[in-house]
Amino acid sequence: MSISANGGRRGPSPAALLLALALALCCVVVVSRATPRHAARYEQHCGLCHDDPSGGGKRSLYAAQYLLPVEMVSFPPDTASLARLDPRLGENLSVGCDLRTMHHHASGGDPRGFLQMEGNLYLAFDPDPRVALYVARGISGSYEVFGLARLLPAQGYLKAGRFVPPYGWRLADHTAFVREHGGFAPPAHSDVGLEAGVFPGPFSVQVAAVNGARGRLRDSDGDLAVSGLLLGRFRLAGLALAAGGSLRLDPKDAAGERRSGGGPCAGLHRGRWTWVGEMDWLRRERAG
Repeated sequence: MSISANGGRRGPSPAALLLALALALCCVVVVSRATPRHAARYEQHCGLCHDDPSGGGKRSLYAAQYLLPVEMVSFPPDTASLARLDPRLGENLSVGCDLRTMHHHASGGDPRGFLQMEGNLYLAFDPDPRVALYVARGISGSYEVFGLARLLPAQGYLKAGRFVPPYGWRLADHTAFVREHGGFAPPAHSDVGLEAGVFPGPFSVQVAAVNGARGRLRDSDGDLAVSGLLLGRFRLAGLALAAGGSLRLDPKDAAGERRSGGGPCAGLHRGRWTWVGEMDWLRRERAG
């Protein structure tokens, strides 16, 4: 849950008191935020906690039964509650869901009230330990549907279908500059194509070729867009470091613009502190 507020110094309004009560109630449930800080903290790629190796979306069984209830709640559940946290519907089928609600309160005549920022349902079917079919559907009309085959060396994979291309840190907050202005704001943030990734040693290498027509069912110009992400993870003087960069080239997007962009991303962890950052340069021009 996220909160936005501005204005002068005033006493708490009824809406603010109601919001405080809602926040207190939320502390007793499992709250999930798909942020990459845990990848930096545990020195692992995003596939540790997500079914999608690129991160985001449905949590893995490890994350659902350990990371969320133990690491990400104010009041950890008891043993009996932990035993019920099993997303599996059978040997080969599992489900998931998440939601994020925001309350915006501002003084003056600015709009205020509740907004359902995010709500998703996930379904994963694993007919084989190396093969998965994945479906995600959001309230904004966003969706992903792809097949995943873990057949490449170095824990690598192949992906085909509609998905969010690999680029930078996949933050849950789509209003962040590096997501919204980079073309990753839902519902038009997924595209159809192919993706491949490998994880040799401390490195992650992911590359995708997609239509370049995000939010559309079919390509409209015949030009492919390419994006990629390279990350390395190291330890130095007691610090866990992650550093790398992203690149995106789109000759002509759905709006008729030529887009290119790229930049570094990094993460740092020591003790109780974890930091992730990203810097991007974006260029847009009318395609000729």
